[in-house]
Amino acid sequence: MEGWRPCSSSYVYAFDGVPAFLDSGVIQADRTLIGAFCGRGRDQPLVLEAHSGVLVLYYEANVTAEEGDPPVPLPGFNATAWVRDCAPPGCGPGRDCRAGRCMCHEGRAGPDCQRLVCPGDCGAPAGHGACNTSLGLCVCRDGFAGPDCAVTLDPGHIVWETLVDAELTADTASRFLQRLAHTMVPGPEDTLWMFGGLSLSHGLLDSVYRYSLPERRWTQMLVGTADGGPGPVPRYFHAAAYAPARRAMYVLGGLAASGARRDFWALDLSTLQWRQEQATAVPAVAGHTLTPRRGSSLLLIGGYSPENGFNTQLLEFDLAAGTWRVGAQAGTPPTGLYGHTAVYHEATDAVYVFGGQRFHVETVSASPELYSLHYPNLTWSLLAPSHGHKPVPHVFHVAAVLGDTMVVVGGRAGTRDFSNHVLLYQVLCNAWILPDRTGPAVVGEPMAPAIAHAAAVVGGRLYVSGGFAGVGLGRLAALALPPDPCRVLPEPDACNRSGASCAWCRGACVSADAAERGVGVELQRGSGYADEKAGLLSRGWAAFPALPPASRRHDRPTSAGASGPAGLPQCKWCTNCPEGACIGSAGSCTSENDCRINQREIFAAGNCSEVSCEASDCPKCTAAGKCMWTRQFKRTGETRRILSVQPTYDWTCFSHSLLNVSPMPVESSPPLPCPTPCHSHSACADCLRSKGADGGWQHCVWSTSLQQCMSPSYVPMRCAAGLCGRVLRGSESCAPPCAGLRQCALCVRQPRCGWCARRGHNGGGRCLEGGLHGPRHGLAQACGGDADWAFLSCPPEDECANGHHDCNETQDCRDLARGYACACKSGYTLHMATGLCRPVCEQGCVNGTCVEPNRCRCHFGHVGRNCSAECRCNRHSDCLGEGRPDHCLQCHNNTMVPTPHCGLHGVRGHGGVAWAWVTSGWEGRVGVIGG
Repeated sequence: MEGWRPCSSSYVYAFDGVPAFLDSGVIQADRTLIGAFCGRGRDQPLVLEAHSGVLVLYYEANVTAEEGDPPVPLPGFNATAWVRDCAPPGCGPGRDCRAGRCMCHEGRAGPDCQRLVCPGDCGAPAGHGACNTSLGLCVCRDGFAGPDCAVTLDPGHIVWETLVDAELTADTASRFLQRLAHTMVPGPEDTLWMFGGLSLSHGLLDSVYRYSLPERRWTQMLVGTADGGPGPVPRYFHAAAYAPARRAMYVLGGLAASGARRDFWALDLSTLQWRQEQATAVPAVAGHTLTPRRGSSLLLIGGYSPENGFNTQLLEFDLAAGTWRVGAQAGTPPTGLYGHTAVYHEATDAVYVFGGQRFHVETVSASPELYSLHYPNLTWSLLAPSHGHKPVPHVFHVAAVLGDTMVVVGGRAGTRDFSNHVLLYQVLCNAWILPDRTGPAVVGEPMAPAIAHAAAVVGGRLYVSGGFAGVGLGRLAALALPPDPCRVLPEPDACNRSGASCAWCRGACVSADAAERGVGVELQRGSGYADEKAGLLSRGWAAFPALPPASRRHDRPTSAGASGPAGLPQCKWCTNCPEGACIGSAGSCTSENDCRINQREIFAAGNCSEVSCEASDCPKCTAAGKCMWTRQFKRTGETRRILSVQPTYDWTCFSHSLLNVSPMPVESSPPLPCPTPCHSHSACADCLRSKGADGGWQHCVWSTSLQQCMSPSYVPMRCAAGLCGRVLRGSESCAPPCAGLRQCALCVRQPRCGWCARRGHNGGGRCLEGGLHGPRHGLAQACGGDADWAFLSCPPEDECANGHHDCNETQDCRDLARGYACACKSGYTLHMATGLCRPVCEQGCVNGTCVEPNRCRCHFGHVGRNCSAECRCNRHSDCLGEGRPDHCLQCHNNTMVPTPHCGLHGVRGHGGVAWAWVTSGWEGRVGVIGG
């Protein structure tokens, strides 16, 4: 199956059997659901297998709508289906018939039997590896890698190793791995602990599984609660963290059946008992992160809920005291974020937050940005790379710190809705090694392009499980990196042109730290460590061009700007021009950003204009008392604002002082109350009429499956894996157009429409909204006692007799046992290109067109049965017929009768009539009559 459908509005659903969804309209927890397809980013089509004997595809979308910027029409999809049947012609390639079923040949697996089990015998004869027959994959010895253990490793390889793959196992026991938006944390004794998530076929999950790395085995853990009560409810898009000192896994928030949660739980990994912790300061959140710091605390960053919008607080849980506190943030924190990653780096005592769905200034979109939170003073910095480019936007990816490298894997990346990219960030050098550089170094089978997978680090390797790529992925894989990330670049040219902080040194590509050691230089780590190091290396290595201070990254930024070794601000912002500029603190705004306007210099991030009234929703905007929430102002530059007569723009927060200079009334909150948030609308029509309430939007959307109204900010998370069904917006109709359809065949083609067929009335009935087992309000109530319900197909009727057909006047209607057929009438033939019936003129139409059987419509100036005779009217008139070719009926082109052959050509001139006698092929003299 292939094609592109935007993940924000429509999916193609695949069911193994007739789905309950056709009756309930609810996608979640439909046990027949095996796939939900959308988006771009796949190089190969996906293959599904249905075992029930029925494969149902369901696609509902407004294909005339447009999506994207610039907008493009929504396309459909392509699907190819085949039946694996032992009956002739047989099972097909790669399969044979066993016990009446088509099964993959021994040594092959997967829905299309194209995957090899333990390929090449895992290099066993050469001592490279061995086959784990129960898991169906190779276990390579040290120094070898790849699906068949055929690759000899070198220090520059990025190595993927598959530990469990549900497609390769002989049984279905490992299919519990097929989940998304779950969590996985490291545990004691080289274990991984997985909790929660979403299964396409089983819905929300609350199970706990442990994976033993030495034993290569998953075990479901039977857990209880310390007080004997219920444990955490099933959820997904929650956050989890491991606290080694307490041998406990902590779980916070997430999306449950009731909505976003704020509860906080700890699972003792020794006693397997859940305990609910107090969390009075924590808002309901989902899509957030919970990052452990030095075993003493957990940091909650970001998240979203319909009730609270984007979470902008930094909250910290003290593990020893068992209490939460709100951190006093400084610098430039993200205004709103979810679906991001947040990892802690010990050496810099900082948390690095990358990607996510971000609210910034007045838009909500996927973010390419990297933030750092320096823990000692809780100061945020927005990090621009010191070298090279930053990555494309990423959402629903995973990340971890291995040594001094942050590795980012998968997620929604740029225009690819699903990716398996590996990005490396050099923490001490503030530089990225992007996928076009890491790709050639990858060995082994990478994870499938996916979103919403889970990851954890044990023993210096990153373990990745599950995820979503149209299907729930049932794979556990391990990723190993070189100790020095620059070693993935094997050639001098690739190394020096990588855009990262890499240099070719002594026959290898090495990072700044290794190059520093290679020239025998020792630098003391301090507030200017990275700056001093970059400056030193720029003098000694071609890979490090000299950088202006404003573009460098500083390990210990303060709220007063980026700091140098002396702790003084190195950067300042020049404002008041249409576009501001960041320059060195000693520079001159007038000379470096001249716009002939007196400029103001800003040294503290808190004084920036976009920060003073930056809020993602009305309550946050109006809380400080100096800002207003409105749709009449729009930013067109750093200091420029435009004002519309009526509320026209997206909701945005502005300084209340703009009212003092506005030449016209402005609708804003205050003094008006805040607009009704999308989640408060319970009816579809009210939802689609709403102008929204969240920043960056001016509308709400409606989920046909959930029957809920929501902000567009919430859609990427809430509607992941197709849980929302079709998402309606704008002028789209809330109710399916059932009532206006007068024929059963047209009725059952519409989603959520069925036909009340009156018995004995030859197709008579009504089209009503309903599902597989009846109309929405019951068969007897809606249709009466003499009706039957038709949803998937129509009852027998004679469409030719009752007029329920679309055969035209050129076709005869022929009734069939199921439906009808239109056939061309006698004297007509089917045109293969258009599918229309065209009349046939046996005599031919030499200078004309066949318009009815054996009747031509002749071109102008021609007559006869086959239009072969030409009129003698100098091509200015039709004539009476083939026997009277010189009897012209009406002369055209300024010719006149009764002159012969339409020959008098009169032209009105000054003082008389200019004339010319015209016959075929000859023109006479010109004179003037009258005067």
